[in-house]
Amino acid sequence: MDRALQAEFGDRITYRTPAGGYFFWVGFDEAVDTAKLIEQATGHKVGYRPGVRFSSQNGYNNYARLSFAFYEDEQLTEGVARLRAAIDAQP
Repeated sequence: MDRALQAEFGDRITYRTPAGGYFFWVGFDEAVDTAKLIEQATGHKVGYRPGVRFSSQNGYNNYARLSFAFYEDEQLTEGVARLRAAIDAQP
């Protein structure tokens, strides 16, 4: 997923490559509201968890939790490409 994120987004996002676990915690530009983007992403057949779901104070609106568990490299690459397409298709 790290390679796919770099290829699709480059320095347009922030994250740390996890040393373990199952998720990437990705920060997008502040203009990206991941809770609102979920419908667009679903239309592009990709899913994630919006950052606001992990905030007790309705923060992290431009963050998403992306799972890399249980997916092959090709699926991760395709999923990240679909996420990029969903973001690019925002009005």
